[in-house]
Amino acid sequence: MSEQERPRVLVLGHLPPSQGGPATYLTTIFSSRLAERFELRPYNIGRPPKPAVHDNFGYSGLWNAGVRRMLIAVVITLRHVLLFPLELVRFRPAIVHVHTAPYWVFWETAVYVTVCRLFRVPCALQLHYSFRLFYSACSSVTRWLVRAVLRLATTFVVICKEDLGFLREIGADRVAAVYLPNCVDAGALRAGSCGEPEAGRGGVAPEVLFLGGSDCRRKGLPELLAAIPAVAARQPEAKFRLVAVPPDLVESLLPAEHRSRCAVDGWVSGDEKLGRLARADLFVLPSHGEGMPIAILEAMAVGLPIVATDVAGIPDMVRDGQEGLLVPPGDVPALAAAIASLLGDRELRRSIGGRASARVTEEFDLPTGVENWDHLYRSLLAGRAGRAAAGRAP
Repeated sequence: MSEQERPRVLVLGHLPPSQGGPATYLTTIFSSRLAERFELRPYNIGRPPKPAVHDNFGYSGLWNAGVRRMLIAVVITLRHVLLFPLELVRFRPAIVHVHTAPYWVFWETAVYVTVCRLFRVPCALQLHYSFRLFYSACSSVTRWLVRAVLRLATTFVVICKEDLGFLREIGADRVAAVYLPNCVDAGALRAGSCGEPEAGRGGVAPEVLFLGGSDCRRKGLPELLAAIPAVAARQPEAKFRLVAVPPDLVESLLPAEHRSRCAVDGWVSGDEKLGRLARADLFVLPSHGEGMPIAILEAMAVGLPIVATDVAGIPDMVRDGQEGLLVPPGDVPALAAAIASLLGDRELRRSIGGRASARVTEEFDLPTGVENWDHLYRSLLAGRAGRAAAGRAP
């Protein structure tokens, strides 16, 4: 397909230097073969990366990172909003794909969805979080506004299967919704993580990997720290690598006698992150709220068994007892037991890790993701063509 024939798609989302799963996901898609079928134009609505802090989620996340960052974020957001109509006029996209998150980001992207409606450009609004969890945390007035935003979008894209049923439960049947799971480039991840492990993958000191970020409490870091003494009692050689977490939270919650078994790192990406995955024996994410975590898919792709909570889109990826072990959120004894049981059985880790890697290849690999995005875009284009034909009818 020639450059002129490719439909134009304007993709809004948090791109680097923003950090986290959505930024990684969008970067992967932009470098995929989808760019051979569509002319993809990124529109970065990201802000400066947040530091790893105790709690940077929800509406309070705007100011929890400090007044200076808050003011910078507000100025940058206003610039994004004001320049967006100009970008529509200059690029003239056939489709706009808006990637959003709950709370403040959702209301920012509501402006972009509204502008697309005014310009009569088909718009897919994709939420990178559990819609059920976000909606349930809203007030009655805010819920009405959320439903109004969803009706403005041409299609609402969810990444948790349960959200499709939840939309029917709340009477949002008029919202056109589709399920579009996340994906990773499994081949590239495996190639990049094939170096010799330093400690894990069968070594004398099995290593548990946790990847945090700017809101470690939501990710379940306190529960993991509370579980470490119980794990150590059953598996004395166990080591823990805690990435992108605030050191002061570790020091305040973890007993001093167990701190030596924990390596605390700052934010890592690229080859550094692949190195952490290569050395690990087990990936843990005891989160209280998620969408479909890219970090879990990356760990599964390189053959790591998973211990995680059964929330939002995690059960769509990890089936309990097959690709990993799932525990209720906040259940420290269950979390400790799951980690210890896998650390104590090397063959079980290998078999579960093998199934995890195979599942990513079958359902969440990049080629499948490209086809899913292609189908979404083709359906939006077909709908636009149908509306245009109806408008020309006598």
